[in-house]
Amino acid sequence: MVSSVIAEEDSMNPFFPDSEEKKKKKKGCFRPRLIFVFFIIVIYYLFSAFGNFPKVQKIAEVLMNSGGMSEDDSLREANTISGQLSFVASAGHFSTVQAISILSDRTGRKPFLLIAMISVAFNVASYMYIPPLWILYLTSAMTGLCDSLWTVTVLSILDVSKASSRAGGLVLLEVANGISMAGPPLLAGYISTKWGYNWCFAASLVGLGVGILVIMIFPETNVDKKVGKFNWKELSPVTTVSVLFENFGVFLLSILLSLFLFTTMGVGSSFVAWFKYEFNGERHVLLDDFMLSTVVCVRGIGSIFSYFLLKLLVPLLGEKFTACLGVFLTSVLTACHFSATSFHWQFLYPIVFFQNASAGIVVPTIQSYISKYFNKEGQTKIMGVLSVIKTIGASVATIVFPIAFSWGTRNSISLLHFWIASVLALALFVIMLLFFLFSKVQPLEDWKIEKIEKIERNSRRGSLLLPDDETTRLYTNTK
Repeated sequence: MVSSVIAEEDSMNPFFPDSEEKKKKKKGCFRPRLIFVFFIIVIYYLFSAFGNFPKVQKIAEVLMNSGGMSEDDSLREANTISGQLSFVASAGHFSTVQAISILSDRTGRKPFLLIAMISVAFNVASYMYIPPLWILYLTSAMTGLCDSLWTVTVLSILDVSKASSRAGGLVLLEVANGISMAGPPLLAGYISTKWGYNWCFAASLVGLGVGILVIMIFPETNVDKKVGKFNWKELSPVTTVSVLFENFGVFLLSILLSLFLFTTMGVGSSFVAWFKYEFNGERHVLLDDFMLSTVVCVRGIGSIFSYFLLKLLVPLLGEKFTACLGVFLTSVLTACHFSATSFHWQFLYPIVFFQNASAGIVVPTIQSYISKYFNKEGQTKIMGVLSVIKTIGASVATIVFPIAFSWGTRNSISLLHFWIASVLALALFVIMLLFFLFSKVQPLEDWKIEKIEKIERNSRRGSLLLPDDETTRLYTNTK
């Protein structure tokens, strides 16, 4: 059926550069390039990093000044409170991200990008005016409910990218995250040491304010807004999670993606504690916080490099085997952390660089591959569900891996959490490779998907109507 519709469309209006329809430009309709979306992501990650860096230290300072706690007790209590705040934000994100994804199909992406940036700014500002601590819980809940910028940005990238270049667009999220790690930790550490934590929060607010202004002048990416009868049941995260079970490949890859994020987030959440434990001067060599920040910066540079790595590998290997290679290299490099403790700590620099570069190509390629199973409406649902799964995986990792690290250090196995992550990633690699080699249901070729997507855009504009079963079906091809 799909082939016949494509053939009919070709006969009516061929997809060639000199096509008359392609020459026509709808008045007021401008599809921005990825650089516009990337600019928003960079502002968000960059200045959020400024605000996130001193949060725990600020809470500890307040506890010492108001509660008479010692420095160690205040840090432990601040870490507990920080975990509670993260849980509150995650719960809010889980409850609304699906609704925001679906509503953005009708209202456009800009309103929700704006709401997300404003909510983060309120949260950062609240740290300048504590105590009382209940303000932090309130603003964390508000941020969790409103901040779906990651999901809406993914949808914006899907709006402006073709199927063949989708992974290259999604990897920009990893690049932006890398930029936020490559510089802000050093600068924020210097500012907080010289002038105090509130100056970091002030710098973050200025940057987020710039981001709000940029979004206001930012061209809308979703120019083909969904119309028609609204189904309120779609706003429920429980109802829409059924999209995972429409196809075994979608379900399996989503679970594998969640587990992969569980391993990478888990290693990241325990990295600072492990670094301070290993290199405090008793076991190996005394390294201060500045040296730690240089390692974090190298991790960020590795995430930036993932863009160029993906651009190199996807044309050579395709999205499927690029993702497999990324998972395999992440497993091997995670296990290689032993070389830093067994030989020299400076081995950490190449290890974390290539580890983050390898991990950075996995998420965008799998997201891109999953999105090709669906039409535009289905993509909105599945990306919302993936955001929920991502949140769950990250939240569980921040609990499990610190426990594994604590148990390992008490039993002289400080690398235990690295071994766990490495073995799990290796298992994910084997399962993913077997699926890609032997699965009978795969997405259509990129050029077919691009033609169908154009037909659907025409359908929404009324120039060419497709049967209902064609506009909602999975874009799959059975071998």
